[in-house]
Amino acid sequence: MIKDFIDEPVVKVINTNILCFGKIIEQEIRNKWLWFNIDWKDLPDPMTLPQWHRCNTVIVIEKEKTINVLEGL
Repeated sequence: MIKDFIDEPVVKVINTNILCFGKIIEQEIRNKWLWFNIDWKDLPDPMTLPQWHRCNTVIVIEKEKTINVLEGL
């Protein structure tokens, strides 16, 4: 059984220096790969990203763990 990632927050790194944040709104298997449909929340103008991303191209954020690490910096 595949884990349900719907409503999980994600981040994608663009051009090594831009972080784009979004939320997974749909997932499906394509050719044995898990794909996410992402609702991007903060894309810089005029940047656009495709809605669907293979699971290995985005980072699913663990909120509490990430906040704890950031607060410790």
